[in-house]
Amino acid sequence: MPRPNAASGERDKTNSASLVMAYTAHFLQRSPVPGPELELQMIRELPPTITLQDMNALAPAWITEHNMVAVLTAPQRDDLPVPDETRVLELIQEARKLGVEPYEDTFTDAPLMSNKPEPLAVMPQAEDKGQGVREYVLNNNIRLVVKPTDFKNDEILINAFLPGGISLAPDEAVFAASVMPRMIQGSGIGEFSAVDLQKKLAGQQLNLQPFAEEFRHGFRGNASPKDFETLLQLLYLHMQGARRDADAFEALRSQLMSQMRFVRANPRVVFSDTLTRLLANNHPRAFAVPDASQMENLRPEVVYSLYDKMFTDANGLTVIVVGNISEAQLPMLAAYLNALPAGRLQLQWKDHGMRFPPQTIDAKVFAGTENQSQVAVNFNSPFDWNDRNRLLDEPGNQGLQHQAARKHARRTGWGVWRQRPRQRKQAASSHPDHQRRLGYQSITGGYTLLRGVRTDAPDHAAWPHARRPCQGERNRNPRTRNQRKTKQLLEQLPRFQLLQQHPPGRLRRIQGCSGIGEHSRNPRICIQIFQT
Repeated sequence: MPRPNAASGERDKTNSASLVMAYTAHFLQRSPVPGPELELQMIRELPPTITLQDMNALAPAWITEHNMVAVLTAPQRDDLPVPDETRVLELIQEARKLGVEPYEDTFTDAPLMSNKPEPLAVMPQAEDKGQGVREYVLNNNIRLVVKPTDFKNDEILINAFLPGGISLAPDEAVFAASVMPRMIQGSGIGEFSAVDLQKKLAGQQLNLQPFAEEFRHGFRGNASPKDFETLLQLLYLHMQGARRDADAFEALRSQLMSQMRFVRANPRVVFSDTLTRLLANNHPRAFAVPDASQMENLRPEVVYSLYDKMFTDANGLTVIVVGNISEAQLPMLAAYLNALPAGRLQLQWKDHGMRFPPQTIDAKVFAGTENQSQVAVNFNSPFDWNDRNRLLDEPGNQGLQHQAARKHARRTGWGVWRQRPRQRKQAASSHPDHQRRLGYQSITGGYTLLRGVRTDAPDHAAWPHARRPCQGERNRNPRTRNQRKTKQLLEQLPRFQLLQQHPPGRLRRIQGCSGIGEHSRNPRICIQIFQT
């Protein structure tokens, strides 16, 4: 019921695109378009009329001996016997004769919290009336930022975070810390397992998930205004410590182990893992695919203890709430946040010394059995971390991608991407590792010469093969005007003369391994990394 209920609540603010899709499906496929109100009404009225006997009668009619198809897949190995058709049919008949015990539901509809905190009146410490933002500081040193909006009728967003993140984990437990949110979600909270919690929250519009990034961790979620208190209760229970569920943990761990076995066999994943390690100068905390030691440390005691260390102290927690939140809900919000456990020691992120390699590295990776090729070239440059540069960085990134993808990649097969500056500290103060990284990746082969996106030349000069537009065309063409604006944005970025320092004539020729022709009989993946 959440989706139709949400659609009904947002019917006056529904995007036109979704309406067009519904009308198109109705015209082409004769799909019904009842509207959100009628859909919600049918979902409320029809399910109670369906009985257990009705559902049980459908299974024998759907699965019979005349409409079953058995598909068996297995690796082609001499030491692995594969059953023939007769044996497969015997197994199916044996499975039909097995007795199946009726499912016993042990779920008890107990409240999430037995004792709810009393509403707490708070006064804002700071207020921006122009933006409609208010900031509060609670008794347990929690910083609360609230911005009421009316963009959606039935949604309140919450983002709560602390400094620290995966940097608080030791080197051998980095992978355990990165998958910790997934393991915690599968273990449930409080007295509820993950399955029981799903039943408890059935029919409610809310979602809350823990997260752990490199230098911060916390919770992200959303809820409708009527379910907002339930969301706050989930946040409170999450901050009480990890729920130990050995069976659920082992099931999730087995899934991850199975996934990693398949992932390691993918040559592109091997390429990505090698590139990740080289970009961090082979630091033990940098990897795309965990090794055996990291997988070995994925144990319940490691994950649960890390969670208790990172998520059970709210001192220094910043909570941002945006959405259709009313004034009457603020005392309730403050009460739940003020009830969170908070000690005297604030968590801080740790710098483990992961740095871009100081030397030029030319690495080749051999993986897979099919002919293929991939090339990566990375540059690194310092970045002045301040609000202006951060604001200009994103449009500069988009402009660079647009120019490279539209002209350069189309002609040479090269794509471009650029990571955002790595934030080593939550504050905007200086840090020795604020940096900008620029990278090229290609899946083409043969010999390719990089041509940079130059910000010190007219738009047509950035692309040697592009036709020079006339003066009138430059003024009339909206695309040309956008390119000129992009160029102006890029020129404003401090230290963005990265490609100007390496113009096309000075860039080293990159030899791609095409996997086609006599010169590349073996499949290989080449990696090139430059230091400015």
